[in-house]
Amino acid sequence: MKPAAPALTRGAGASDAGGGLEAARLTPRRRRTWWNPSTTRGQLTLQYTLVFSVILIAAAGLLFGILHWIIYWNIDNELQDEAYRVSQYVHFVNHKPELVLAQRNLGKTYTLDSIFRIAQIADAQGRVIKQSPVLAVLGFTLQPSQLRRILNDRATFYTWGAPRAEEIRFANDIIYGPQGHPYLLQIGTRLKPINDALDTFLWVLLMLLPVTIAISAVGGFIMAERTLRPVSDMTWAAQSITASNLSQRLPTRHKGDELDELAETFNAMFARLQESFRKMSEFAANVSHELRTPLQSMQGETELALVNQAPLHECRRVLESNLEEIDRLNRMIRNLLVLAQADAGEVKPRLEPMDLNELVRDLVDQMRVVASAREVRLRAFTSAPVPIMADGLRLRQMMLNLLDNALKYTPAGGWVEVRVDRRQGVARVQVSDSGVGILAEDLPHIFERFYRADKSRSRGGGADGCGLGLPIVKWVAETHGGRVEVHSVPGAGSEFQVHLPLAGGA
Repeated sequence: MKPAAPALTRGAGASDAGGGLEAARLTPRRRRTWWNPSTTRGQLTLQYTLVFSVILIAAAGLLFGILHWIIYWNIDNELQDEAYRVSQYVHFVNHKPELVLAQRNLGKTYTLDSIFRIAQIADAQGRVIKQSPVLAVLGFTLQPSQLRRILNDRATFYTWGAPRAEEIRFANDIIYGPQGHPYLLQIGTRLKPINDALDTFLWVLLMLLPVTIAISAVGGFIMAERTLRPVSDMTWAAQSITASNLSQRLPTRHKGDELDELAETFNAMFARLQESFRKMSEFAANVSHELRTPLQSMQGETELALVNQAPLHECRRVLESNLEEIDRLNRMIRNLLVLAQADAGEVKPRLEPMDLNELVRDLVDQMRVVASAREVRLRAFTSAPVPIMADGLRLRQMMLNLLDNALKYTPAGGWVEVRVDRRQGVARVQVSDSGVGILAEDLPHIFERFYRADKSRSRGGGADGCGLGLPIVKWVAETHGGRVEVHSVPGAGSEFQVHLPLAGGA
């Protein structure tokens, strides 16, 4: 039975998309085969079954070995105790060992044959002196080599017999005659009942192992299915998310486990994608607006000049105006290309040693003409040489954008100051003005592309007049391992600070 489709959660602050939701409803859940060893579910089942089988076989072998050892340990202890007790009642009559229990103790005399079914006494040469009839029937003989090994090594236990059904387990005990001659006393028991019980237990284990492994495989499949069901739900939910409904989110179980962490990671990724799509949409709209306005202006002026059959000087004025707009569009397109290449990681700075003071002085000298035309006082305050490793072209572009931005929003009679110094091991460039300033709610957005604070700023001259100057400033600073800070008071001016690393950590 397939699990129920999870309810998709909506991202905060995102709008609903009807077409996207309909697509989500119509997206079919991917069909799965009952079991496929190439899938994660099949791999988990195989791995679980393999591990469980190895553990089960090892446990069964260990259990059989422990049972075998316990049974033989009990048998050996019992045989050893019996051999010790029997040796206490062995008496030598005419230099021959006899087993006699006094009648006063038991009311009856017992011999070796009447007490034990399997027992024998042999001398040091291997001659059997007393032997149970069972051993005689089985043809049990003690080889001299075996006897010497028992006597020399003091072997306590000995197993004799073949085939396995006729095996006899002996406990050996050495007794000494009146003249110190050693005699071997062996007390034994047949192992057939014990071997039959062990064989039966082994066969039961061998028959239960396949059944248990099969049950474990089924259990492993069920466990893998239950474990991966949230993953299947997330897969189905992710398949239903498209560019038109990025506000949807994957379901979480609120258990704080790895699957919730995976779902939250995907949700964070969808949130970033949603924000990227939003910025792309705004970017496209802003670019369209910035391109449409000058093009419409150029088209209107040109059509008006043609319709009215304007004189030569009027046509010249229209062409000059169009040329200015074309130049502004070219600069805007170049800046857009730079930012696009920067986003793609295609622009790498060509670092070379330079003096930041010298660069700033040259640029301030160039911009004094523009400042004088706007009746703004432009001054530079430089210090001792500040060596840095930088791309001269990009750094000039950054400084020109800062100076142009400051001059553009500083009214006539105001001032713009540029200071270069070292502070806390870095080079710092500070561009201050007495202009209109920036509102507090606009400060977090001034480095966004095409952003302009409409209440305090308007299109004027400048790099492109479309809100790409400050984003380029930020990109150049970060490309050189630095950062940009801004402080502003509305109506009192702004201050931009660029921090760049010194060359060689000077």
